[in-house]
Amino acid sequence: MIADYIQNVKGGKITAACNDNWSLVGIGWDEDLHQRAVELVADGTLVLHIDDKHLPGTAITEDDVRAVIEA
Repeated sequence: MIADYIQNVKGGKITAACNDNWSLVGIGWDEDLHQRAVELVADGTLVLHIDDKHLPGTAITEDDVRAVIEA
């Protein structure tokens, strides 16, 4: 149906256009905690569990970082 629409309605061409109707969400992290997480991963305190299907397999959360800082 999509191929038919492109061929018969759009004359075989579709044109990309940006209408700015989207936004990124969930990226308002605390920069200090982010930097500390980077350091903790680099020194091996926190570990990203990586397997051949998921990179990484689990996320490191703010709670993970806080648990190390408060320990």
